[in-house]
Amino acid sequence: MKKIALIVCISVIAFCANAQDYYPSPATKTSPAPVSNAVRDTVPKFYLGLAVGLNNYTGIFGVGAEIRTVDPLLVRVGAGIGSWGTKLTVGLVYELHHTSGWAFGISYSSCSGLSNFKTNLQVDSAGNATTKNVTLDLNTTGVLNFTATYNWVFHRRNKFFIELGYSVPLQQNPYSVTDGSILTSQSEQVMSLLAPHGVIIGIGVLFGL
Repeated sequence: MKKIALIVCISVIAFCANAQDYYPSPATKTSPAPVSNAVRDTVPKFYLGLAVGLNNYTGIFGVGAEIRTVDPLLVRVGAGIGSWGTKLTVGLVYELHHTSGWAFGISYSSCSGLSNFKTNLQVDSAGNATTKNVTLDLNTTGVLNFTATYNWVFHRRNKFFIELGYSVPLQQNPYSVTDGSILTSQSEQVMSLLAPHGVIIGIGVLFGL
């Protein structure tokens, strides 16, 4: 186990060490080398990739894309599968650097929900708590995402990223019980945890095209 951990640490360090700028470093601080149009054009206008995570903009797993508009703003879109059905996201990302570094974003996600979703939950039956298979409709839910992303640029045009943030729900009642069951407070807390909102943790890779 220690050997595996050591190998992972060495790999991450090596990856970060090999992360490159889009632009070549200036010759000196006082007399920077001119940046040609050809070099400037190496900054990708479009990225496409994959991402995984919790409350991530692509859901648990999905496809993401970024389109460079007015520098340093990028339009971000994502589509994937989450805990609340399919997830579609659109938003903006403000990139502090064209190099490895931080970017900040705001986006809106629509989670499709699921009809006739069945799961075992604790219900109130004549004042007694019992567990049964409950049928619910998971309603379409919108969330507002605030994110901070750290990008590692590699091979000049691609980005590996880790993303953190928080997702704010825009609906008060994201689900409804359709079989007449009365959920206990414990089951309501479980459903609240499953509903789209809360801490965002994501990891992914985007390839400049």
